[in-house]
This record gives sequence, C-alpha cells and structure tokens, in this order.
Amino acid sequence: MLVNFDKTEANFETDDIDTDIYSNSEGITSTNSEGITSTNSEGITRVNSEITINNSDEIENEKKKIENENMELNKKYKELYETYLRSLADFENFKKRTRKESLNNYRSGQTEILKDILDISDDFERGREFLTNCKNENEFLTGLELIANKFKNLLVSHNTLCYGECGEDFDPKIHEAVASECVDDPEMDCKIIKIIRKGFIKEDEILRPAQVIVGRFDNDFEEKLENTAENK
Repeated sequence: MLVNFDKTEANFETDDIDTDIYSNSEGITSTNSEGITSTNSEGITRVNSEITINNSDEIENEKKKIENENMELNKKYKELYETYLRSLADFENFKKRTRKESLNNYRSGQTEILKDILDISDDFERGREFLTNCKNENEFLTGLELIANKFKNLLVSHNTLCYGECGEDFDPKIHEAVASECVDDPEMDCKIIKIIRKGFIKEDEILRPAQVIVGRFDNDFEEKLENTAENK
C-alpha cells in the first residue's frame, strides 16, 4: 500500500523544530551568560568588600590594642621613674643623716674623753701646788702614782692598753727599735732591754708602737732580727 507524504508539511514541521531549538539555544545562552556573569561579578564584589571591611576592622582593633599597651607601658614607666626618684632622694637623705650622726657620735666621744682628761689635768695642777709646799718627797711620789693609775684606768675604760716591758721578745709589728746594745746574757739576745716610749693598742689597732732598745749578744744580731720578723 502506498502512503502519500506531504513535503510541505514535513518541511514546515522541520522548520518549526529548528526554530524552537534555535530559540531554546538562544535562551540558554542568554540566560546562562547573563546570569552567570551577573551573579559572579556581584558575588565577587560583595566578597571582596566584606574581606576589605574585615581587614580594616582587624587593623583598627590591632591599632587600638597597641595603643592601649603603649598607654600601660607609659604608665608603668612613669610609676617606676617616680619610684626611682623617691628612692634616690631617700638615699641622699640617708647619707646626709648618717654622715651627721657619725659626726655627732665622733664629737660626743671626743667630748667624753676630754672630760676625763680634764679631771686628770686638775690632779696634775693640784700636784704641782702640793710640790711647792711639800716637805715630804714620798708623799709627792704617792700622789703622782695615783694620777698615773687614774690615767691608766681612763685608757682601759676606752679599750686602750699600754704595752712594752723589758724582757719581752722584740716584735717589729708592734715595737720600734731605736737602738741596740750589747748584752752579756745570751738569753737577752733580740729581747727588749730598755723602754724609750710606751706603746698603745686599741683592740686590734696599734695606736702607737713602743720605742725600745734591743739587746745584742753577737755579730749575727741583724740576721736574727730579720728571722724574728719573718717568724712572727
């Protein structure tokens, strides 16, 4: 059986299909290109603006943080500097006060010693007056001995001792040999045989060395003196 096919309708329908397909393709292209372009550009711009805002906020916060830290450091610096100035002033006042107290103590000590010496000076004045009218020499010597003992007691009260006796070993650290003399006794070799001037010592400090004459038994005296000094 034969079927008649209308080319005109077939072509028309074909044209319609092609037209629809073309129309759809234009719509897809237009929609996709416009939509994607519009959406992407707006989104990127918005994201960039948000990033910029966030970065500026972070920078601002960091700036404020640094400013606050600087303010705290400046505050602590001022406090420490003021403390330093107060300490420096206190130390200067302490030095002045200590110097003044030391000077006052020194003067006070001098005054006390002078008061004691004045009493002994009065005793000497009375002894001189007594010597003028004295007919008994022993009485004068007794009075003189009392004055000497009073002076020794004064020195002891101030922790000062008198030293230097005949027969002691010569010690160059505390004795000053002004001369030497020959002796017959070998036991008196390098020993003190005469006191020229008494020595005085206060605690461990030599106020004045004793001036003495040292015995010499043979010609090796100088060498023995050196050995004595080294052994002390």
